[in-house]
Amino acid sequence: MQVTRIVLIYNADWSLRGALQYAVETLKGQKECALCDITHRGLTEKSEWKSCALSIPVPIEAIYRNQLDAASKEAAAGQFPCVLADTPAGMIKVLDRAALVACESSPEAMRDALDAALREKSLTL
Repeated sequence: MQVTRIVLIYNADWSLRGALQYAVETLKGQKECALCDITHRGLTEKSEWKSCALSIPVPIEAIYRNQLDAASKEAAAGQFPCVLADTPAGMIKVLDRAALVACESSPEAMRDALDAALREKSLTL
């Protein structure tokens, strides 16, 4: 089945307060979000992530847990961070927190994990 979009869901809420809290916790080394560690270094996107994202041939949307639509909320099942694949059959969780932690902050490892998870679920980009 064809994937039409990849959705990254961060383990954080989007708001001014949430952004400030994230910034403080990140600078103190207190924020735990495996997906954040893959895509960001401090408060900026990693160049490695930008290159990796460009190699994915479908749109990538990064959202926060308080921005979920009903389909994303159901697929994520309250477990953050995660990565979802948007398909004609609906949203499918392809990477959970444990899979993202196993990537050890590496965008390349996440891309490999994403490819393996998509193959396992018979999904194509």
